[in-house]
Amino acid sequence: MDIGIIGGVLTLPSFQKEFHIPTKDKLAQANLSANIVSVMQAGAFAGALLANPIADRWGRKPGLLIAACFCAVGAAMQAGSSGAIACLYVGRQVRQWLIA
Repeated sequence: MDIGIIGGVLTLPSFQKEFHIPTKDKLAQANLSANIVSVMQAGAFAGALLANPIADRWGRKPGLLIAACFCAVGAAMQAGSSGAIACLYVGRQVRQWLIA
């Protein structure tokens, strides 16, 4: 779901203006779009490695609450990034840490 949503967001004129995408050359635009999409997959990989030990130690319900907290923090970071591409990257990765 997240990959499909970010594909639409990347084409929004307001998003492109906020992150100064039109001022970059075509290669830089392609790299930026690819990085924004793929950093979420790196977070999902880390989340897959973290979810099992957390669930084994504290159980399924606390594990889901922890995952929901990570999701909320990551979503807040993405929403508040305001042109800071590093904040967007970190927010996308944190959002997926335990949701995978």
